[in-house]
Amino acid sequence: MNIGDRENLLEFQYRNTEMLDIRILLHQNFSTNKYGWHNWVFDQLSEIDPNSKILELGSGNGQYG
Repeated sequence: MNIGDRENLLEFQYRNTEMLDIRILLHQNFSTNKYGWHNWVFDQLSEIDPNSKILELGSGNGQYG
């Protein structure tokens, strides 16, 4: 990714929550991965000790909630 691509991402594609929601919708509607991102993430978390404390920062629109 060159600097122009990075500026494009920051300026247009992640400018506000509406733009992020549009990107999320695109992935939900057109992804070829039928298992899904959230299922995969939570599968990875299942190996963490149940007594662990996890701090989540910068999680976008809070869709995991």
